Amino acid sequence: MSPQFIKNLQRKRSNYSHPDQATSQANSLVLLSSGIYTEEERFIFELLQNAVDAHDNFNGLLDVKILLESNYLIFMHNGAAFSERDIEGLCDVGNGNKMKDATKIGYKGIGFKSVFMRSNDVTVKSGGYCFKFNKEYWSDYWDKYWRIDEYGERDNDKRYAMPWQIIPIEACPPVEINTEGYNVVTYIKLVNSSSVASKILTLFSNSQFLLFLKSDAIKMTFLVDGNERIRIEKSKVNGQVVLCSNGSEDSRWLIYCNDKVEVPEKLKNLINADINTPDKLKDANTFDLSFAVALGKNNKLKRLEKEESLIFTYLPTSYRFGNEGFPFLVNANFITDAGRQQLHKDSEWNKLIFSKIPSEFLTWMKDLSTVYDNYWEVLPEKSYG
Repeated sequence: MSPQFIKNLQRKRSNYSHPDQATSQANSLVLLSSGIYTEEERFIFELLQNAVDAHDNFNGLLDVKILLESNYLIFMHNGAAFSERDIEGLCDVGNGNKMKDATKIGYKGIGFKSVFMRSNDVTVKSGGYCFKFNKEYWSDYWDKYWRIDEYGERDNDKRYAMPWQIIPIEACPPVEINTEGYNVVTYIKLVNSSSVASKILTLFSNSQFLLFLKSDAIKMTFLVDGNERIRIEKSKVNGQVVLCSNGSEDSRWLIYCNDKVEVPEKLKNLINADINTPDKLKDANTFDLSFAVALGKNNKLKRLEKEESLIFTYLPTSYRFGNEGFPFLVNANFITDAGRQQLHKDSEWNKLIFSKIPSEFLTWMKDLSTVYDNYWEVLPEKSYG
């Protein structure tokens, strides 16, 4: 831990040669933060994604706790503490430490910026550091430091600003709570905490979003003023994935995963030439493709309804294949928009993934058909071409 690290990073991130540069960056970040999601509460997914990426599956349970205390939403988890490189990634755009790591869910380097949809004051405590991003701190910066000899006269029609969302400030935790055992704690100051509470409860009302996260055991707890409102969990029991809410089973699933699906050599040039392909997927030789089939009563396979059959990219998107979707769930490292809600339909990488679904799924069904006599119920009823 370097005692000057945050101060040095603040100096580096606030060093602009002209106010126009800072203002352009600030305006871009406002548009980015507000445009990532159409559903504001989904920033919780971005924080969850970071928790999963920081969690070592061999160390057991991923414990995530979300609290509403004193107009703050506090998100904390027991994954690995932030390194200095992680903190630098938070204070940047599109240059996070996951950019070339194919084992991580995130890759765009912008997900954390979604918290600024809800807040102008965000504090992070991790790895011995505590720092904040605060809009008000920088609000009169150019009033104090404008130099006429260098910048000329101010344009009074312009609103000059600093990109506060990427400039860390040394800070102390704004709320006193017990964080023992939690290595990353994010404090998000809210304007309307009651609105956020209802939206988080709605988000947690379906525990299915935990299904394809890489941690085998997950517990997420949401508390308001110290009172537990909801607890959702994922566990593995006898080879089946079990999802629970408040201690009661919600659903049970069979999961298939092939993490070595081959990328044909003839497609690599097309994939690399596609501007939508992130660096960590270029030149990949294999990718992982997963399916989930629900188990119903009497341990029978259960066909999914249209509204349930969304495509996952570890977390659910808003996309379904065709008009009806599949009667099972599909998960892969699809390339999505910034909000992870829609797929890039013309992406060569995504086309490759979809082309592999039939053979992989039927291979799995061949095995399941020897155990489940109603296997045919989870087969598509029509050809998709």
